Amino acid sequence: MPFYYQVKVTFNAGGRGVAQNTFSIRYGGTLAVTDAAVLTNMDTWMTRIYNTSGLRTVISTAFTLISCIVTEHTSTGQLIREVGGISPVISGTSSGDSSAGPTAMSAQANTNTPKARGGKRFPPPVDTVVVGQLLTNTALSLLASAASYWLAPGLGGINPWESGIFSTFAGGFVPFNGTGTVRNIPGTQTTRKPGRGL
Repeated sequence: MPFYYQVKVTFNAGGRGVAQNTFSIRYGGTLAVTDAAVLTNMDTWMTRIYNTSGLRTVISTAFTLISCIVTEHTSTGQLIREVGGISPVISGTSSGDSSAGPTAMSAQANTNTPKARGGKRFPPPVDTVVVGQLLTNTALSLLASAASYWLAPGLGGINPWESGIFSTFAGGFVPFNGTGTVRNIPGTQTTRKPGRGL
């Protein structure tokens, strides 16, 4: 029986208020997973996305983690309960200033289901890695690394954990197919669109 979870990451964005990223994942292992194991794996996943990838090195120190909450959901995305909080080391580490305006580093994840795809707007890059309104190759490489960990968590065993989205169009959880794209043009923070994974 699969189990479904979300991780909601909330950053203090300095003078910009707060910024959030939400990640969805399915556990499909044959053995039941404990809450402690879920929290440990989600901490590892977030650490890989923001820290191991190096992405936080191009995010300003003004972006500090407020909370990282793990929740359990039904296969259609309905909230069941809060599992608990985790504290991955993912705050920004660059002394530079964030790019002006509601900018964000953008990535997209594909699925095999038509009209179902995931979009992620990571915190804005610092202005030193945006040249001519484009991300530098270094920043783009770090974003691609973060996106690869988002697409393929690589958590224990033979893929018992699959990241994806809860799609209203598809009527439930849809896993990513391992492919995606990143943009060298900084995007903008957007409100979440139902069924689109943004």
